[in-house]
Amino acid sequence: MTHFSQRDNFSTAARVLGALFYYAPDSAEASALVSALSNDGWQAQWPLEKTTLSPLVAQFQAEADESLPQAWQRLFVGPYALPSPPWGSVWLDREKRVVWRLHAGSASVDAGQRYPVCYAAK
Repeated sequence: MTHFSQRDNFSTAARVLGALFYYAPDSAEASALVSALSNDGWQAQWPLEKTTLSPLVAQFQAEADESLPQAWQRLFVGPYALPSPPWGSVWLDREKRVVWRLHAGSASVDAGQRYPVCYAAK
């Protein structure tokens, strides 16, 4: 197994997962990742123990009811309501659902000393 620091582990996993969520599985950017995860051999270079990866490997290689591009389209593109929009912001959301909850008093933000008073008071 290749030795990685914990930061490298997180960075690698975040980049792979980010690409898989952002790009369609059959796109040029993600198809090599999908192919690698669907075949054996990648586990030796992934920075986790084999026992941790075994359940994931089985799921990656299992047959599904819908193809990977169809599932990605349904989850992240539409045409209907998206169960998992990939990159969104409540600040850009027309309904401002989370922002509304903050203003309605059902949630509070503890900014502590991390931000200037003008930001923490908003």
